Amino acid sequence: MALIRAEHHGAVVKWNDEIAGRQFDVTVRFDAARYHYLVVIECKNYTTRAVTAEEVDALVTKARDVNANKAIIVSTSGFQRGAVEVARRQGIDLVTVAEEEAASPAYITDQTTPVLYIGNVRLDVLGGDPLVFSDDPPHQHYQMRHTLLRGRDESMTVERLADILTREDRVPSLKRTAFSKEWVFPEPVLATGEALEHGDVRVTRVSFDCEVHDARIMDRDCHLDPHVLARMSLVYRLRNVVTGEDWTFDGALRFDTVLRPGHFYVQPGNGFSYYCHAVDQGQATIFLVESYQHGNLLRAQLRQSVDE
Repeated sequence: MALIRAEHHGAVVKWNDEIAGRQFDVTVRFDAARYHYLVVIECKNYTTRAVTAEEVDALVTKARDVNANKAIIVSTSGFQRGAVEVARRQGIDLVTVAEEEAASPAYITDQTTPVLYIGNVRLDVLGGDPLVFSDDPPHQHYQMRHTLLRGRDESMTVERLADILTREDRVPSLKRTAFSKEWVFPEPVLATGEALEHGDVRVTRVSFDCEVHDARIMDRDCHLDPHVLARMSLVYRLRNVVTGEDWTFDGALRFDTVLRPGHFYVQPGNGFSYYCHAVDQGQATIFLVESYQHGNLLRAQLRQSVDE
């Protein structure tokens, strides 16, 4: 929305808009040369397939029903060949969007160091479904640090167990190939801690995947979690697969959200979640409800001008 408004000053942009009984993810209305224009946009965020020709045809019908001047589909997973052919015939724009790393900040040096990445952390639960930790690295780090495995004679966090199991693998000469680790307990242990949303469980096995990468070194302490810093350096690349046009935009253009009391918000630029408690005389009272950094959950109350 912010990008659209930056390019079309005065445009009226709406999310989840309904026109003549037809729902659209985004609509844009603006005036030019004494004429009124309507653009309708559908957003597709599939994980396992591309947008089909049938879905393009469906938007063509919807757009005609509301007399739209332009129709666009934005997809994170691409478009099937038949979809592109239909779009060319019908004058529909198809846009892919992907995250890319921007130019590195000045405090990122060219020096590298081997870093062990851990993912797919899984706790097998006695008599229940396995507990799989988040695939978001800061959240996963918090879960590993704040989940305690309590046995008959010894207790340790999942983070500590992972450190013990991978100690011999933390060497610069290790090949950059993925591998897995697991620990089967002789008898079930109690998993407990604030990171377990559904309470304590008894665990029989812990497993996780590992891979070593060469990470670039910072020349100063920026205090923020490195994963948050990496997320903040992302830009979005958009490509119109019909026309071949290609462009990027960064986080400065990502948001123009209207804050409303009683609503939750997510800032993809840093991964933080917020709750708007109240808006009074141009000032919003906002609670930072979820910010995972350095293995901890940070929360805060903020006051923010709604005009900034």
